[in-house]
This record gives sequence, C-alpha cells and structure tokens, in this order.
Amino acid sequence: MVHSRASYEADVLDTSTTEEISTYCAESDANLGIGQPCLVHLSFKLHRGDTVSLTAVYRAQYYVAKALGNFVGLGQLLAFVASEAGLKPGFLVCHATMAELDLKNTRARWTKEEIRTLINECKSLQSSAQEAKGLLV
Repeated sequence: MVHSRASYEADVLDTSTTEEISTYCAESDANLGIGQPCLVHLSFKLHRGDTVSLTAVYRAQYYVAKALGNFVGLGQLLAFVASEAGLKPGFLVCHATMAELDLKNTRARWTKEEIRTLINECKSLQSSAQEAKGLLV
C-alpha cells in the first residue's frame, strides 16, 4: 500500500453552526488517498460593519499549478456570498496543511537556485510596479 503525505483528514465539523462547511466526508473520502479534493473546509465569519470573511483549508496546495486559480475562485466565492447576503467582502485567508512550490504542470520540485531566481524576479516586478505608481522614489 502506498501512503500519501497529505491524504489523511478527520472531519471535525461543528454541526451546530451554519457558517462552517466541510467538503470532506469521512464515509466516502477516507479511502480515496490521492485523487480526493484538496479543499477540505470553508469557514465564513461575520464582522462588525456588515463584513464577511472566508477562511479556506486545503490539505495540499501546489503553488504554481493550482494556487492562483484556487485564490481567484475563493475570492469569487467570497464576493458572491457577500453580495447575496447584502454584506461587504472582508479578508480571505487560505491555509494549506502541506504546500509545495511545484514546477508548472508537474509535481517535480524546484531547486533552491530556481526558487531564489523566482523570488528575485517577483521582487523586481513588485519594485517596477511600485515605481510606475509613484510609490518608490
């Protein structure tokens, strides 16, 4: 039997509240291992000022291949829920219990040098964007 590092979940949903949504079902998902959905839990919280925030928990997150799409989708979900409830969208928090900086479209790992290069490119793009907006002198 092959064991996965991120395929074990326990459903601890508090069924007395309607603001918590577990996407993990122990009866049907416990034996899936690899191939089950990575999103396992959503939690909506109301704040003062008619604002709703969303916290999402992923059992695994591949940051190049999946994270951006996941973040956009979660943002759209938060905006939809807020709109339907007559609230303002608040914070979006995403936790991944296992995260990997994957190579695009593969599960291969990046070398430390490739990660350093990526970080430096991101910093350069951020600085250029801030300069263009007049935020840096």
